[in-house]
Amino acid sequence: MNLKHRSFHPSLRAVGLVLTLTLAACHGDNDEEATGSLTVQPSLGKIQNADVILKQLDSGQILGTLNTGSGGSVTFDRLARNLGAFEAEVRATANSTYFDEALGAFAPFTGSLRVADLYSGTATVGVTTLTEAAYRRAVALGLSAANIAQANSELSQQFGVEVTRAPRVVGTPTDLGQLQANPADAYALILAAIAEAAADALGSAEAAPALAAMQALAADAVDGKIDGIAPAGTLPAAMPYTVSSSLSYAQSLQSFIDALITSLGLPAAIAQQITMPTTPVDPVDPVDPVDPVDPVDPPTGATTASGSLTTGNTASPDFSPKSDGFSVKVDEKGATYEFKATKRSGSIDYSQILALTVLDGGIPTQVVYTDPRDLGLTSSIVCGDNVGKPCTGITVAASAKSRSVTITFANAPLTQRNGAALGVESAFNGSLTGTLPTAAAMTIGELPRSTDGLINVNGSNEVVHSTHVGVSSSKIPSGLYTVTTIEMRTASGKFTVTRNTTTPTTGTGSETR
Repeated sequence: MNLKHRSFHPSLRAVGLVLTLTLAACHGDNDEEATGSLTVQPSLGKIQNADVILKQLDSGQILGTLNTGSGGSVTFDRLARNLGAFEAEVRATANSTYFDEALGAFAPFTGSLRVADLYSGTATVGVTTLTEAAYRRAVALGLSAANIAQANSELSQQFGVEVTRAPRVVGTPTDLGQLQANPADAYALILAAIAEAAADALGSAEAAPALAAMQALAADAVDGKIDGIAPAGTLPAAMPYTVSSSLSYAQSLQSFIDALITSLGLPAAIAQQITMPTTPVDPVDPVDPVDPVDPVDPPTGATTASGSLTTGNTASPDFSPKSDGFSVKVDEKGATYEFKATKRSGSIDYSQILALTVLDGGIPTQVVYTDPRDLGLTSSIVCGDNVGKPCTGITVAASAKSRSVTITFANAPLTQRNGAALGVESAFNGSLTGTLPTAAAMTIGELPRSTDGLINVNGSNEVVHSTHVGVSSSKIPSGLYTVTTIEMRTASGKFTVTRNTTTPTTGTGSETR
C-alpha cells in the first residue's frame, strides 16, 4: 500500500505490509480494485504538524497515518474502492498548531478532530468543527453507514453547507480576505464566523477561540441540536456561544458572517452559498390606523390550574397552585409551563412559582421551584438547569386538542441551590394540570411557520431567510379596509410589501378580523 505523504512514520511499515497482504487476500492478484485515493483536508483554519489516522470502520482496521506537516493536508493512495464507511482523525502532536481566524495567528492545536463518511473512490474530504459535531452525533446514534449519513445530513441542514466538503484552507489573514462566492470559500467563512463568535463570547483572554468552539459544539451536537444542552459534564463552564429563544446557533452566526463580509470586502454573493434554516420573524406593523394581527391570539378566557406536589422536606414546602395560577410561553425551541401559588406567612403574602421547560417533543429539561419566604429568595433546581441530561422522574403530557398539560412527578430529585437550605435534597411527588382557553398556543406545533426560497432582486436571485405575512382589517364607512403586509428577510436586507384594499360593505354585519 503506497501512501503519498509529507512524513511517513517508520513504525507503520509493518502495518503497511499487513494491509498489502490483507488486500491480496480480498482481491487476489488483481490490483485494479486498490486504485482509489482520499485527500484529507483538516481546517479550523489550517492545521500544521498533526497526524491524520485513516480507519476503515467496518473492520476497525487502521489503513495508515500521515502528518500534515506545513502543507496542512494529506493524501492516502491505493485504497480499495469498496472501502465503505471510514473515519479520518486529525490528532494533535507535541508541535501541532492551527490558524485561528479570530486571532489572526496560529495557536496550539490539542486533542483531535474527526470526520466519518462513506468512501466512493477518489475523493477529498474536509475535517472541521462541523464534521466533529456530526461525528459525535453519529457515535450517539451508532456508528453505522446509515447513521453517519444521517448525522452529516443533520449538521449540513443546520449550518447551510455540506459539512464533509473540503473548505478553502485559511492560513493567513490574507487568505481570509480572498474568499470568493463558491461553496468551499463559503464553508471557510462559516468556520471563521464560528471563531469570531467564540472570541466575542469568551473575551480577549481566550487563547484559542476556534478550538474552544469546536469542543463545545461537538458535545452540544450529540442530540442532533445545537441548543446549549449536552451530556452532563461535557460543556465548558464558559460557553463560546449563546443560543437565544428566537435564533438557532447557526442563525446567530449571520451577524458575524455579515461583519466579516463587510470588514474584509468580500463579495456579497458569498452569503448566498450558505442556506441557513429559517425562523419566524416578528409581525409586521401595517400602516396606521390598522392594528396588526397577532401570530397567536392571546387567551380570551380564564386559565385554570389544579393538583398538588409534596416534597417531604420542610425546607421546601408542599405546593398547590391557585385555581387560575397557570401560564404558558411557547417558542420555536419548546414551551415553559408555569404554575403559581399564593401563601401567607404572618401578615405577609408571597408567591410560590414552579416553572417547567420542555423541548420540542415534550422532553423536560429544567424545573425551577421558587419559594421566597426565607432570606428573600430560596430557589430550588429540580433538574437540568438547561444543561446536561433531561430531567428524571417527570413526564409531560400536553394536548393541543384539550388545551391542557399534565405534569407528573415520581420521586423527581430536588436540590436546594440558594437560601438557608443549601445542599438539602428531597423529591417531588404528585401532579399538576393546567388548562388554557381555546385561543392560545399550547405546544410548538401550533406556532405559525415561515417559508424560504429565492427572490429576484435587480436581476439576480437572492436567498430568502424568512418571511411573514400580516393581515389586518378595519370597518370604515365605505366598507372593509384591509392591509396585507409581506416582510421578507433576505441575504442583503429586509423587503416589505404592503397592499391596501377596500371591500364595499354589504348588509350590516360586524367587523371581521
